[in-house]
Amino acid sequence: MKKLGLFALFLNLITLTAQQYQSVSWASGFIIPHHDDMYHLYRNQYSLSYQSSKFLKEQKDQMGYHCYVADLGSKTLGWAAAFGAEFDKRFVTSQKWAISGAFTAGIGWVSNPYDSKNNPRNRAIGSYLNGYVRVGVKSRYILNQSTFISADVQLSHFSNAAWTAPNLGVNIPSIGLSVGRILQKSNIQPIKWHKENKWTPFVSFRVGRKSLDIDDPRWFMHYTSELGLDYKLSETSSLRGAILVQSDPFYRFEKFQDLAPLTSNNVIELGLSIGYKAYWGKWNTFFDVGYYLYKPDKGYKTPYFEALGLGYRINEKWEPVLRLKANKTTADVMEWGVIYYLN
Repeated sequence: MKKLGLFALFLNLITLTAQQYQSVSWASGFIIPHHDDMYHLYRNQYSLSYQSSKFLKEQKDQMGYHCYVADLGSKTLGWAAAFGAEFDKRFVTSQKWAISGAFTAGIGWVSNPYDSKNNPRNRAIGSYLNGYVRVGVKSRYILNQSTFISADVQLSHFSNAAWTAPNLGVNIPSIGLSVGRILQKSNIQPIKWHKENKWTPFVSFRVGRKSLDIDDPRWFMHYTSELGLDYKLSETSSLRGAILVQSDPFYRFEKFQDLAPLTSNNVIELGLSIGYKAYWGKWNTFFDVGYYLYKPDKGYKTPYFEALGLGYRINEKWEPVLRLKANKTTADVMEWGVIYYLN
């Protein structure tokens, strides 16, 4: 009942802002046991989700909202719910058919996180509140002017990005079926800035929090500064490159011990990154890949990193961002911060 009630609340909130496309999806999948401590969590899984979206002006791309509730298949994990912004980019389209890639980013809730006394077998998630990301491919067929059906293949991910240990994460591949309705025409307007520079330099500052050990639950702050250049490809996309400097206190961490004294060679990382950004009105999503030019301990992290981000362009100068950084798909830190454009 709690799951159905929460899902109904999400539906009511979203329906108040009904948009061009609305659909309900049912999916079946399983929990990936991607770590030795997770083999006992392998279970079949079922989920129900709701999407509401509208087109960008003069484009086939869509932006909207997504809510999700799932039975994770065991008492150890319990159930999960999520709410986020969904972005669809169509790759193939015709009068009746459309195939698109979908990306969702938002917040999630897991009902039964790790607890040393009450739930010690859950080594996947250590917090109720988590980040939620979903990627997938949709194949949509229009039945008539007001109805469509869709088949989806997707991967859903819950993790707290090392906010609280443990954080192995929950990954759920699934196959789903959707039915939806088409409402009145409604478009998102692309943003228009007064200056149309192709190249725009920027600076960014972000902070995050990390906790890595179940037995020693201390957490520490993580700081990142960045100097970069944004190259405009079109009204809705750009390439970005940056040099970044960040401090990671876990190079000085030892279980149950005070942090080692801070020196210039035991905390600072130096790296380069390149990425792609897609704009959806004032919202945007971006994906970065990077390489560490220097890090104190070569064995602590992989030589390269990846990052997914979500931003909101307030004006020509300021853009708050949320960025999940990972090393070989293992979450490293969730960062909150701001980009300032030097145009």
